[in-house]
Amino acid sequence: MPIKKVKQLIFDADDTLWENNIFYIRAAEDLLHLLVQSGGDRRKLEQEFQTVEKRVVIDKGYGSENFVYILRTLFDRYHQTSNQSAESMQFEQICQAFISHVQTAPQIFPQVPEILAKLRIRYRLYVLTKGNISEQWKKLERSNLLTFFEKAYVEPEKNLLTYQRILRENHWRADETCMIGNSPKSDINPALSAGCWAVYIPYAFTWVLDDEPLREGKERLETVTSFANLESLFL
Repeated sequence: MPIKKVKQLIFDADDTLWENNIFYIRAAEDLLHLLVQSGGDRRKLEQEFQTVEKRVVIDKGYGSENFVYILRTLFDRYHQTSNQSAESMQFEQICQAFISHVQTAPQIFPQVPEILAKLRIRYRLYVLTKGNISEQWKKLERSNLLTFFEKAYVEPEKNLLTYQRILRENHWRADETCMIGNSPKSDINPALSAGCWAVYIPYAFTWVLDDEPLREGKERLETVTSFANLESLFL
């Protein structure tokens, strides 16, 4: 990658700067375990969960509130009424454990502040995240990372049109812009399609709906194993 051409770096937030999807996975696993214990079929429940999740994302959007709605939909549909009180109590505990992560500061990945501080000396830094607007802003504010970025973009969706609009509004050249993130669907593929560079940081717990094969423009793509590797790539 001809790093010298790049002038601005755009960072994804969830699962790039800090942990996020792992909390959703844990809540989903806890719910499935509860329903299987009461006689549910694991494979059928997993398929139903993905079906409901896809529908809710389309109809209602992203965010923790909508995810709790997904959990509650599955629980109401499949829990055993014969043991309603005990199961309901366990379910509410699952929801509260999940919600608590939204109400606290994000768990920043190792070396993120240190690397951002170094990159800021040479590049203009921006953050681009999608989801519930209010919730994402609160995460950014609680992260204590906003001071590293010239601007934060919080969008309901991240796709090709999003990247094209940001390039146009800022009068940026695509070949001088690099997107850094963990999601092929939201970070890498649309950025490459817009003509930007991209750095892919694979994450073991990337959301299944954000995962897809890497597509066109791979000559402008770098892959690193961790955020800390950005120092050797850019500095």
